[in-house]
Amino acid sequence: MKRILCVAVFVVCSFCSGIPLRAQSPCSDTLVRVNDSVCEGMQYDFNGRILTSSGYYYDTLPRVGTECDSVVILRLSVLEYPFATPGSRIQCVPPVGYKLMVYDDGNGMFFHWTSTPMDSSLIGQEHLSNIFVTPKVPTVYEVDVDYRATPQCPSSGRIELKPVKTVVAQMYVSPDHLSYDHLELEVEDYSISYRGMDNDFWCGRNWYLNDVKQQSADVHTVFPIKPWMEGDSVVVKMVAFTADCADSAIKVVPFRRVALYMPNAFTPGVEPNATFQPVVQGILQYELWIYDRRGTLVYHTTDQSPWDGTHNGRPCPAATYVYKCRYKDIDTPAGFQTLSGTLTLIR
Repeated sequence: MKRILCVAVFVVCSFCSGIPLRAQSPCSDTLVRVNDSVCEGMQYDFNGRILTSSGYYYDTLPRVGTECDSVVILRLSVLEYPFATPGSRIQCVPPVGYKLMVYDDGNGMFFHWTSTPMDSSLIGQEHLSNIFVTPKVPTVYEVDVDYRATPQCPSSGRIELKPVKTVVAQMYVSPDHLSYDHLELEVEDYSISYRGMDNDFWCGRNWYLNDVKQQSADVHTVFPIKPWMEGDSVVVKMVAFTADCADSAIKVVPFRRVALYMPNAFTPGVEPNATFQPVVQGILQYELWIYDRRGTLVYHTTDQSPWDGTHNGRPCPAATYVYKCRYKDIDTPAGFQTLSGTLTLIR
């Protein structure tokens, strides 16, 4: 009632003095919104209240010189410490090195990488979550992760990496083709490897023939091959490996489709060389003559029949004989080829 009276007097006086009338504005509170954060395990002092959990908090503060208040609404976030354990993955194909990564939750984290000793391949990647490095010596990489550039909830991690030990698989394989009279493969590991500066390099290998792993893993070895039971060719593969990387080399060794193998001796009636019979493969037309040392023809065939060591039904004596063969094969069907040599009849 007293406040109304004063206003009434004021209105009368103003009217009498000729001063313009003004209506006094009603008092209103001021609303203040605050967003803030603390790290997990820390405390937040909100006007004397100790807060440790995320949420919305309210407080009313009197405004000096006025009967109105300020209402403060605090949105508090309690932040977990960032994940700062770096992971690594070896990259064996050029460029050879390590891919390093730290979990990034997509909230715009800040990263800072350092290395001891200094790795020049790190330059330009210091603030990325994923980097690629090529250490030349054992190197420690350390990363600091935070929610902002200035320290807020700093977290750090480290990882030690050694130079990547790579290998380039190379091998020697002989011969270039297989035939009935040459049924073995000689192989040797010529791989080129990187020796780390810590001198703990070790390299191994595995041999495969037509995708079948062989028992021998020697640097140099010889593999026997079964004739024409492996298909048209033998695929030789060597997988060379270090503690970090592996590489493979492959060579296809074909079987000769044409083979004409003449034995150099036989013993009539005694197995397993009881007759003289060439081994043929891919022959279209064939004719064989056998002569004694006087030039007498003792045997002739056009159908690859074996010679039993007789002539006109009588046993031929133990001696050295001369053979001559004429044939066409599937590789050269248009013309004849000839083959001659000696054989020994043993009794």
